[in-house]
Amino acid sequence: MVIVEGQKVTLSEHGQQLAQLVAPVVIGFDAIPDQFEQVRQSAPKRLAVASPSDVLIGELTAPLVEYRASYPEVELKLIDQPSNPARAMLEADEVDLAVVGLLQPCLPKHLAFDLVEEFPFMLVCHKNHPILAS
Repeated sequence: MVIVEGQKVTLSEHGQQLAQLVAPVVIGFDAIPDQFEQVRQSAPKRLAVASPSDVLIGELTAPLVEYRASYPEVELKLIDQPSNPARAMLEADEVDLAVVGLLQPCLPKHLAFDLVEEFPFMLVCHKNHPILAS
């Protein structure tokens, strides 16, 4: 496949044929980062929230309207669930956020919370969720 003559290295006829066969594959590998970024950018963005319906239509109406205006490209899925099932959905990774009543003074270490206004409910999400960065 390779012919070595002193300091000179060349491809044999078979080596040249192999190089021609693999050239598209090598070029394809070089294009993968750009193609992946295009796919990532075009993937739908989703946010799923589980919450009791009275909180969704009451205290969360204004924040949800503001969120939709700020992030129209995000598919927002609202799920009517009481506090315990909403928290269970979050822990099962079925939703991104859960609005729950003050169920227990201690949450598992992989969850974080933030009190919502003066209402006895809290927003719960995984500690690494992007919403905590804001």
